[in-house]
Amino acid sequence: MILGVCLLLPIAMRAAETPMTLVRDGQPRAQVVLADRPTQAAQWAAAELQYHVRKITGVTLPIVSEGAAGQGPRILVGDSALLRAAGVRVADFRPQEYLIRIQSDTLILAGKDALDTRGIDYASGAGIPDPYADQATCYAVYDFLERHCGVRWYAPTEAGMVYPTQSTLTVSGVEVCRMPAFRYRVGQGEADYQRRVYLTPYRELWFDPPYEGREMRVWRCRLRMGGEAYTIGHSFYGYHALRAQHPEWFAQGYTLPAKMCYANEAFFQQVVADARESLSTGKPNRLNSRQHGNTYVSLVPEDGGGKGGGFCQCSRCKALLELTPNPAEVPFLEPVDVYSASNYVYDFVNRVARELRQSHPHAYVTTLAYQNYSFPPAREPLEPNVAVMLCLRTRNYWVPFTAKREQALYDAWVQEARQSKRPLYVWLYYTFPREIMGERMFPGFFARTAARQIKMFARDGIAGAFLNGLGEQIDTYVTFKLLDDPTQDVETLLHEFFTRYYGQAGAPLEQLYREMEEIYSDPQSYPESIQTANSRYTHQSEEIAWKYLGTAERMKRWQSLMDAARMHTHAGSELERQRVAAFEAGIWRPMVTAASNYQLRAANEPLREVLKRKGAPRLRVPRVPAASGDAGAIDWTTAAAVVNRAADAVSAWPTVDGYPSDRAVHAQIAHDGEYLYVRLSEDQIETTGLMASSRIESDDTWEMYVADTRGRAQPFRRLWINSRGDILTKRFFEEAGDEWDITIPLTSDITANRWTVLLALPLHKLLPAGAPLGKPFYINFVRASDAKLPNGQLATLTWSPTFHQNPYYIPRQVHLMPWKVWDTGALGEVVLEK
Repeated sequence: MILGVCLLLPIAMRAAETPMTLVRDGQPRAQVVLADRPTQAAQWAAAELQYHVRKITGVTLPIVSEGAAGQGPRILVGDSALLRAAGVRVADFRPQEYLIRIQSDTLILAGKDALDTRGIDYASGAGIPDPYADQATCYAVYDFLERHCGVRWYAPTEAGMVYPTQSTLTVSGVEVCRMPAFRYRVGQGEADYQRRVYLTPYRELWFDPPYEGREMRVWRCRLRMGGEAYTIGHSFYGYHALRAQHPEWFAQGYTLPAKMCYANEAFFQQVVADARESLSTGKPNRLNSRQHGNTYVSLVPEDGGGKGGGFCQCSRCKALLELTPNPAEVPFLEPVDVYSASNYVYDFVNRVARELRQSHPHAYVTTLAYQNYSFPPAREPLEPNVAVMLCLRTRNYWVPFTAKREQALYDAWVQEARQSKRPLYVWLYYTFPREIMGERMFPGFFARTAARQIKMFARDGIAGAFLNGLGEQIDTYVTFKLLDDPTQDVETLLHEFFTRYYGQAGAPLEQLYREMEEIYSDPQSYPESIQTANSRYTHQSEEIAWKYLGTAERMKRWQSLMDAARMHTHAGSELERQRVAAFEAGIWRPMVTAASNYQLRAANEPLREVLKRKGAPRLRVPRVPAASGDAGAIDWTTAAAVVNRAADAVSAWPTVDGYPSDRAVHAQIAHDGEYLYVRLSEDQIETTGLMASSRIESDDTWEMYVADTRGRAQPFRRLWINSRGDILTKRFFEEAGDEWDITIPLTSDITANRWTVLLALPLHKLLPAGAPLGKPFYINFVRASDAKLPNGQLATLTWSPTFHQNPYYIPRQVHLMPWKVWDTGALGEVVLEK
């Protein structure tokens, strides 16, 4: 527990318990008192106290202003004249510091709040304190409700809340004066979290969180997510819109938008100007799209970048870039050639930091220690006004090499921070293994590992943590409880969760969790090759998940535990039954399906290997009589069939990751020297279930990719067509931007069980220099669907499979993170006959 300046106040901390009754036999015995002009945080805290006391006792405590307060027991919420008369000055508290004091007639719940006195609307959620604003009075109320009233918030909504029910509520306990152990506590990834916990469907990763409004914001508030107004993130994407005006600002040596040229003086001056604006206004701009407050401004290169990291290859930049001959020196990435860019990136950060110190002496420049700029710079130390956030793959420490290398990286930064006195933060990848494996993953339960890590962070003075992905329900809860107070015992937290959340079903589910967590976290559970000291394996694979972790023997045992949990729900409440059902549907059944599908795909692996050996397909496209862009006028019996005939047994389109499919997908292609004509159709489908919306990328679609070259990080163009005939076109990695200036005549015809699309693409607009005749260029066709196939295949079928099981390399995801698609090598080769 961290003690604050409130211990220096006139009334010292008491060790004796002085009970106070809030409700007796169903009648209110206390009133909640606010200042005449209370802070918004105090208003919200009072409403939350009132709400939870009503849930526990059925009684609504009155909320009154101090000017209207009557006699009798009082609950002083937030700063007020009455509080100051009691000798408590929250104005002297440090940020996020709060006090809980219980006396026989007075309960004090108060802390440091932002001086915002706007009103709230509790029902709608208007006035929920901003996560990055001072709201320690809320922390006081939430701590009180947990510590003295037995309330727990295991998940968003009332379905995730646990509390006792009683007609009398009397509280007592020692005085508490503290602040959260970590001053920054933030996580993202609500959509995936909700899908696992509440089975709320969403169509795409990170899209459409159903509780993005009040429910999620309230839950984050109750878990004390937020804290100081720290700003961090990849910073320079906002400048990419200026590429046409300022091409000299961008990295040299690339044909696609990569990163920026840090040696360019005009770009440097623009960054300094934008950083000063961010710090002066506290508002977002093109440098930082999510600016929080006036203390921190982020400088982090764009993500990814491929070979060379995407960093500028001009002579001035290369002088600071060092080619690392041994990739083992870079703990995060595994490309063949990788640049150690710490000196280069931190040189730019230092230059900006020195400029900002002149105009904003109390501000910090934040940056990530990430990928190939993970280690501290060797050429010159960081400026004192630089705050670093270290990226750690903590859920992947079942790879001994990863754990060892990142511990060395962590120790290096901790030592540097101790010497420099700079604040050090951590970025934790709770998104793994879900981000890589999707529904095929073996769940990455790791609460005990997380607890050890957080206790280490607290010991070493880490200032805060950002969770990239929220992970599994209980792991998320444990993490944020320990970020608030790392002295708590993880075993107690886990046992309490399973007992209180699932009732009598909690015992078998807790055993199931413990066994799965031990298997996931133990390197001995993995292939022997991964256990070696120099293995650079980084992520879970389907084989690892279901050949080594979720073995048939273990799955059989865990099924018996799941059956026992389901049996125990008969004696529990309806809410407990719903929670067990959610665990079964959100965790267990996907495991059973994934394990079964792995066996099915393993049986089809020989056919997949046939496709791999054959390589990308090739196709000669016949020339047909001129049709002036009318695809309906084409004699399709003369067109080329777009099939993937790698072997006699494989003629239909496979799944995008290369497994055979028996779906009735057909495609034909022809040209007349002016247009490329394409006919795409699927038979034997239920067309009434085709998804069509304003977000075409997420619909049932036909898609086409086209490029004039293949290879790593090459430009390509893409189009989507949904069942309504809506079309979306984009260009990726072209210097001229992402707008594809092309008009494509098309028709979309739907019958009872068939969907057919006809389209005509003008050849002179197909590629930057037009589509050549007689020379190869590269195309792929995709039929994307959100439907789940009964045989476990990915629903996305393609002419030329990528063979990638990582969702980043699946065409369905390209619009989410196009910079993650490095390789266009899977496109099929086409030649238009002259």
